[in-house]
Amino acid sequence: PEKLLRAKDLAPDIYNEFFGNTQEAMGMSLPWNMPFHVRLGEVTVVSGYMKHGKTVLLTFLVMWLCWKYNLRAGIASLEMPARKTLRNMMRQLIGQRAPVQPDGQPDKALFDRGIDWLDEHTFIYDAVGVAAIKDILDVFSYVAKRYGVRLFIIDSLMRLNVAGEDLERQKEIMNMISSWAILHNVHLFLVAHSKKPSEKQREGVYIPFSYDINGSAAIPNIAHNVVVVSRNILKEAEMEQLEQQKDVSWEKKLEVIAKYDAQFCVRAQREGDGERPMKGLYFDKESWQYRDKRELPRVNYLD
Repeated sequence: PEKLLRAKDLAPDIYNEFFGNTQEAMGMSLPWNMPFHVRLGEVTVVSGYMKHGKTVLLTFLVMWLCWKYNLRAGIASLEMPARKTLRNMMRQLIGQRAPVQPDGQPDKALFDRGIDWLDEHTFIYDAVGVAAIKDILDVFSYVAKRYGVRLFIIDSLMRLNVAGEDLERQKEIMNMISSWAILHNVHLFLVAHSKKPSEKQREGVYIPFSYDINGSAAIPNIAHNVVVVSRNILKEAEMEQLEQQKDVSWEKKLEVIAKYDAQFCVRAQREGDGERPMKGLYFDKESWQYRDKRELPRVNYLD
């Protein structure tokens, strides 16, 4: 039978698993030092509570991967207009709130450089609201073949014309995108929201796991990786309280400021050695960049 193999049929491939290009096998590193890599031929589900920064962190991560490894990305951001997605990415790319000169006037040269970079490295599926997964994958297949695009974002699962209670359809979609990523040797990030927090699993205290994703168990089970983005809302509440108090010591403020702003939590990864690392990150409100050390400066990736 065609599908029946013996060990020696795969001997070169198995040898390459041990002694081949270890960097290629391991995958692409993240902007932050942690044992998790982005590998081609895989699907990563990005989850977390609503308004915890999944989209912002994911666009920064994909922008950084395109910059670091000279890749291109296809983005279906179904929850916001394409112009806003690219505006946010330019903000993260240039390392400042807007392309302006020191006196606050528009910096047309910087804007044009940013547009040129985004035009070279991103392709946008222009739709807001509900979209059919087949239509999205047809467009993504085209740019993968025509332009060599290797990174993709679908944001989010709830916009793929599937009801929350339709678990079989959700399983079908996961199988479809997983097979598609393997076929085209690309990496696809799929945003899938977590279930709402509860009295026992309070927002800001409890960080969701794979089984907290809203919908079918097939979503985390079929995905190659599951990561959760968690915003440190307790720090934000502490900062607000300090701002309202008088005679607060600078030492006390520094103690709160030193706490991380978000966590990037790997809840599952099929490859590697089974690590499930967590990394505290600091969020820069001007550039919307994430970094793993608070003292690191903003970066203009065009320089």
